[in-house]
Amino acid sequence: MSELTAKLDNLPIRRVVVLLDDMDRMQASELRMLLKIIRAADSYPKLSFVCAFNKKALVDALVRHQVTDRVALKFSTGKPFPIQGGLFGAVSADDTRAGYEYLEKFFPVQVPVPKLDDAQLSKEFDLRFNEFVQRQGLSMVPEETAAFDKEFSPFWKTVFKPKLNNIRKMNSYFNALNSSFVLVKREVNVIDFMFVELLRQVDPEMYEQVFKNRPLFYYASWDLQRWDEKPMFFSRDDQKEEEYFRSSYDDTFRHLHGEDREYVLRLLGRLFPRVANYRKPGSGWEREPDEAEADKQKRVFHPEYFMIYFTLHVEEGYLGTHEFDELIETVNQKQDAFQVQEFFRNYLKSLQALKRHRFFEKMSRFGERLEQMQARALVRAVSLDSDKLTPDELDIGEFRTATVLVLALANRFCDSQEITEVLRDVIAQSATDGFAYRIFQLATDQKEQNNVFEKWDNVDTSKLTSAILGRLQAKYQKGGKESIYSPGTTWRDWQALVWWGRDGGQRGEDVRNYLQDEFERRPSSIGKHIFWLWNSLSNLDGKRIVDELFPLSQLAELAKKHGSSAFSSNAEREIIKELIQQYGQTRVSG
Repeated sequence: MSELTAKLDNLPIRRVVVLLDDMDRMQASELRMLLKIIRAADSYPKLSFVCAFNKKALVDALVRHQVTDRVALKFSTGKPFPIQGGLFGAVSADDTRAGYEYLEKFFPVQVPVPKLDDAQLSKEFDLRFNEFVQRQGLSMVPEETAAFDKEFSPFWKTVFKPKLNNIRKMNSYFNALNSSFVLVKREVNVIDFMFVELLRQVDPEMYEQVFKNRPLFYYASWDLQRWDEKPMFFSRDDQKEEEYFRSSYDDTFRHLHGEDREYVLRLLGRLFPRVANYRKPGSGWEREPDEAEADKQKRVFHPEYFMIYFTLHVEEGYLGTHEFDELIETVNQKQDAFQVQEFFRNYLKSLQALKRHRFFEKMSRFGERLEQMQARALVRAVSLDSDKLTPDELDIGEFRTATVLVLALANRFCDSQEITEVLRDVIAQSATDGFAYRIFQLATDQKEQNNVFEKWDNVDTSKLTSAILGRLQAKYQKGGKESIYSPGTTWRDWQALVWWGRDGGQRGEDVRNYLQDEFERRPSSIGKHIFWLWNSLSNLDGKRIVDELFPLSQLAELAKKHGSSAFSSNAEREIIKELIQQYGQTRVSG
């Protein structure tokens, strides 16, 4: 001790100050040892200690919950349920006042940390947020800043301020935010990401619950890959669906009570529309939000973005914003239309079906970022490789999204006749009749199903009709090499044939002549033809259309003539048998 005193005395300074922080986080035994050391400082005039701690936490660690006495009690009850027993335990101290008096004596000079008022808290938060914006290179355009403030401001007092109520908590929050946001800053919504990070810090257990039970929070029906996560009911029943989610949320939030429950639900309600409706029915989120807008805004409740917020990377098989932006930048720099077309074709061929579907979906929403020449080149690329599109039965896959993309890009030319030229090129150049005919339908006969076109003034129906007729007449004729029942064709391709033959005039005659030749030269087409149309015979209108396309009695006779060569599968064989039984005999008896 004398040696230490001598060394301190020889220091060329008046005083040595030791700063001790976070004392309230120490264990009770560690604290007692530290306090003994500090008490010994009285022997060293040049040595002083400045201790930082939360007074209540320090008292809890030092004084409270100390066992002072053990007790044993016996008890008994009377009739009608006589019970006897004993209770054993301990009485613990709860002398908080004594603890505070002890600290007053031990630390004679105490300087409380000044509290921050609301204005100071707001100013400190704004300071750190501005540093965050500059560090991450986010937009500082006045219009976007104003939009951000309008959306964020209502949640400052109710969500952020209660939890970030001192400098230490703010620093901790923004340190974590800067570290994680930089990894995905182009893939997420800034405000949503800030809320998710706040949830992670203030309630880690609920953060894990949201991730674990994610199908409750995003809309699985918006993502083909997650369709199996949707709640399944025997029929579309909104009430049952609401009851399912309400019951699931009751279970998920069962550990929350009082103010904590209200706080967490308010925070989650900003992130997830279903939670907002759960917390406050009638809040305006009863109906499913707009999927396209959620995609554009990169909202966390969209299934394609949800995982990014938690894993901090884009899942394999998804099309990230960074990749998409680079693609658009690359093609917009190219000047040759054919070169752009081939670039798109090669890119689409390189994608798995699900990612190609996502590309079509995303480009239909952000296609305005393409230059006009690039937009037309993409339309041609999709049309030329429409045979690569995965067939779908429910109109929910990439065939549908490719169709919507072509319409969206064509719509860019709605102010001139160029929109008709774009559509006519698709019909003429498409690799499949099904894709060509679907575009034709949505631009002419089924306008009510086309929610893409903004104007119809320059859509010339007669020119599009001529284009689809010219395509079919050139491909399918007596003695021709093309077969509408060739391997790979689908019901979509055959729909074009039905449309072509429904005209009772020359068009209908052309189709019957083609089919007569088709069935004679390629007898297996008989089975494909009737197998596809058989269910249509269950009603009078359907039977009439099928019979006009090619007489059923004549088809039955051809099937009898060609025997086993008239079908290619057991299913077709059974239909052929029924065809001959029902329509072949009728023709003979007549």
